[in-house]
Amino acid sequence: MASSKKPRKKHNKNKMKLLASDRVSKNSFIFSAIKLGSDGQIWVKNGVPQIMGKTTLQDFNLTFRTSRPWSLTFGLAYRNIQQQTFCRLEHVALSNCLPFDSEGMSKFLDDEINKMIAEHEQEHVLTPFFIASPEKHEFTDEEIDKLLHISKVFDTLKTPYEVDILRTKGMEELRQIDPIPFCTERTWKILRQNGIADFSQVRLQGLNEIIKIKGIGKKRCDELIEGYHKLLEHHGRKGDIDSLLEFEAQIQIHQQAMQRLKRKE
Repeated sequence: MASSKKPRKKHNKNKMKLLASDRVSKNSFIFSAIKLGSDGQIWVKNGVPQIMGKTTLQDFNLTFRTSRPWSLTFGLAYRNIQQQTFCRLEHVALSNCLPFDSEGMSKFLDDEINKMIAEHEQEHVLTPFFIASPEKHEFTDEEIDKLLHISKVFDTLKTPYEVDILRTKGMEELRQIDPIPFCTERTWKILRQNGIADFSQVRLQGLNEIIKIKGIGKKRCDELIEGYHKLLEHHGRKGDIDSLLEFEAQIQIHQQAMQRLKRKE
């Protein structure tokens, strides 16, 4: 007599994937300090910080490419004149499930961050940031402060107010340096005939204005760029332009952040 076969259980692939995503998402979140770029990103899975590139593709896909009911905390990290730090926060829970690594989510994040920047005075802001939770966890002030310290927001970044102070000090350092060793005398003769005495004035006016001066074309502008880099390298080794170097570093951080957020000055 033929034995009867037990019917195979039907597996719902989507359900299995969601269960796996639920497991990966427990005690997990994504943090990003915008001005620090990739250096300011933290991915925590099941309570353990992950290293991008050293996790399994399966875990990455379950976290970033699986639709989840994300909740997000958007914030601005501040430091005032008294060197006190604090945050302004907004919480948003999405009504629709989206993969984190999707065009829709990317646009939503950019729009919300740009909106927060536009609505609040930026003079004492260090950086905008967000925390994305795939399990609708609302973060405490202590948890947020810890993330900001771990990502070195307070050590690395300056507020616009602090950058203005660095600019003033940096330009004063630059005015003390003879520019002739770093560019041809002919270039500086033309510049000085037009009221540009040193690199501080070149830096403050910008090359878009300098190139309009008669006799200063693209070739001489390229010479000025190369000469300025040589000046930074030479005097950076001497240690007499610390404020200028920090100012230039902060300007670069700011410009890169604006590019990531698709913002214009």
